[in-house]
Amino acid sequence: MFGWNLLGATKWALLPGIWNEGRAKGAKMVYVDPFFNQTAAKADEWIPIRPGTDGAFALALGHEIVKNGWQDEEFIKNYTVGFDKYAELVKDKTPEWAEKITSIPAATIRRVAQELAATKPALVDAWSGPGHHTNATDGGRAIAMLGALLGQYDKPGTMISRQAMGGKRRAFNVDKPKAARIDGLGTKYPFAHVSGIYTEIRDAMLSGQPYQLRAGVFMFQNFVMSVPNTKKNIEALKKLEYIVVFDTMMSETARLADIVIPGSHYLERWEVNVNWVTFPATAIRQPAVKSVINGMTEQEFILALAKKMDLKDKDGKSLPATYPEYISDQLKNGPIGKTLDEMLALPGAVFIGGATQYEKYKKNGFATPSKKVEFYSEQMEKKALNALPEFVEPIYKPTADFPFYLVNYKQAEHTHSRTFNNDQLMEMKPDNPLLINSTAAARLGLKDGDAIWLESPYAKEKATIQVTERIHPEVVALQHGYGHWGFGKIARGALNKTNTWCPAGTADGAFLAGVSEKASGMAVHKEIGVRILKA
Repeated sequence: MFGWNLLGATKWALLPGIWNEGRAKGAKMVYVDPFFNQTAAKADEWIPIRPGTDGAFALALGHEIVKNGWQDEEFIKNYTVGFDKYAELVKDKTPEWAEKITSIPAATIRRVAQELAATKPALVDAWSGPGHHTNATDGGRAIAMLGALLGQYDKPGTMISRQAMGGKRRAFNVDKPKAARIDGLGTKYPFAHVSGIYTEIRDAMLSGQPYQLRAGVFMFQNFVMSVPNTKKNIEALKKLEYIVVFDTMMSETARLADIVIPGSHYLERWEVNVNWVTFPATAIRQPAVKSVINGMTEQEFILALAKKMDLKDKDGKSLPATYPEYISDQLKNGPIGKTLDEMLALPGAVFIGGATQYEKYKKNGFATPSKKVEFYSEQMEKKALNALPEFVEPIYKPTADFPFYLVNYKQAEHTHSRTFNNDQLMEMKPDNPLLINSTAAARLGLKDGDAIWLESPYAKEKATIQVTERIHPEVVALQHGYGHWGFGKIARGALNKTNTWCPAGTADGAFLAGVSEKASGMAVHKEIGVRILKA
C-alpha cells in the first residue's frame, strides 16, 4: 500500500472492517509512507520513504521480479503490451539505485520484492501519497505495473475493475461555449479528470490569459482553502466581478462572495449514489429531516434556476417539475431502467446489478487503446509524455535554504477541510502541530510543544511542533484542513488581545507552489521544501 491511510482517512468507511477481517485470516500489509499513520500502525511493516520517490521503489521491485523470472508469463503474453521495453527500462533500476533515491535499504527492497512475488493473491494499490506530486503519473504507472507483472488484476483478492451502475443525466439544451477551455483539460493536460484543473483556472483569473474570467460559482468547494497556494487563491477571487457560493458555512470563499446560497446537509437531500464496490450497485439517498431554514438543496436550486431561464432538455422537452422527478427520469432512462418509486421499493433502496465478476478482461479487455495493460503507452508518447513509467525527480525538492520535505496527511477526526466547525471533532483534535522527527528536532534545538515559524518560498506561518519517531527524519508534516479564519467560530479558534480571530492550527496549503501535475492535472499538495525557525 503506497501512501493511502485507508484505516484513518476513512473516505470509504467499509474498508477498515474488510482489512481487519483479512488480517484475521492471515493477510499481510506492507505500508509505504513517510508518516507512520493509523494504517502503518495496523500494517505488518512500515517502510518510511522520501516523498515523491514511490516510483523509484516500484521500479526497483520490478527489477527484482524480472531479473529473477518471477513474473506471470501467461498473463504478460496474452493481456499486456510493451513488456520487453519495460524489462529493458528496469534492467539497471537495482535496489542499490533505488536506495540512494528513496532512502529504503537495498536489502529491504529485495525482501519485499520476493515476498510480493511469492504471494497469491496480492494487491498493490496507491492513493494521494504518490498522487500529490509533480511526478504522479509516472510514479503511479510504475506502481500499477507491479500488479500486471504478477498477473494480479481482476481476480479475488487483487485489484478489481470497478463495475459501476449510474443513471443517464438529462442534459440541458444549451449552446456549448465558443471559447476554449481555460484550464487546459485535454490539451495542456491530456489525461486530466473531467472536473477540471483548479490551479489553471486560478492562474487564468490572475493573468487574464487566454481571456479574463469575470464570474465564479462555487458549490461544495472552499476554493480558498482547498487549492494549493492560499495567497494566490485569494488574489484570484478578488479579480472576479461576481462570485456566488453555495455552502453550509460562511467559509473563507463565502466571505469573498457577492451572494451566498445556504447549502444543504446530506440528511436533507435526494441523491443517487453509485457505490464504490466490486459489484454493480446504485443506491438512493432520501431526506431524513426537513431543511432547518426551509431552503432548497443545491440540486433543487439549479433545477429552479434552469426553469427560471426557460431551459429545455436536449430533446426540447420541459424539465421535470421537482428534483425527485428528475432523478426518476434519470434512473428510468439509464442502465437500471427503474423509476424512483421502483428503487425505493427495493431493500434499502439499493439496486444490485449482479455479483462481482472476475477476469472481465478476458472478454472486454482493459480500458486502453490496445485493450491490454500497457507497460509501454503509445498514446502517452504521442502526447510527448513518457511512454514507459520512468522515474522523474520531483520538481519542488528541499534545498539548502529550505531543507525539509513538507507533506500533509489526513486522519479520522476530520474530513478534508469540511468538519472544522464541529465542536465534538475539534475537541478530539483541536489543532495540527507540525510533526518532526526527534533527530531533526534535536539538531535544531527544539523540544515538544515549541512555537516555531514554518517557511517555504511561498508563505511563512506560525506553528507548534510535535516531536515524534513516527516520521521520516527528512520530512515534516501537517494534518490537512486546519488554519481557518472563516467557516464559523469553532473553526476560527479564539480571539486574541487585538480582538481578531486566531486560526486553530496551520493551513498546509499556504506553503505550496500551487501547480498541477503535467499529465493528470492533479493539484500538487505534498511537494515543497520548508525551513523551521524558532519563534
